[in-house]
Amino acid sequence: MSTEIHSTAEHSNGSSVGSFVIEHGVPLPTKAPKPKKEKKGRSSKYPWASMAVGDSVFFEAYPTKTINSAVQAQAKKIHPGSKWKVLTVEGGVRVWRLV
Repeated sequence: MSTEIHSTAEHSNGSSVGSFVIEHGVPLPTKAPKPKKEKKGRSSKYPWASMAVGDSVFFEAYPTKTINSAVQAQAKKIHPGSKWKVLTVEGGVRVWRLV
């Protein structure tokens, strides 16, 4: 059993083949940048997104381990390539954005 495909016209520059028109030299459209989507879900309880290089924030009554985990999990995703310093200080924990 063999299958044969027949077209209704010859293929050449600007001609039709079957019900399709084949064109040559049509430029690709330029792609506009997509707008950034707003994040869904709850907002962060930590101020990482608002912190610039040189800023620090003090956390009273938070364990150092909790704040360090938050920096590792959230802050570095918000600011890729950033460097942070988490230290236990008198009365709580302080976080500095270094880079």
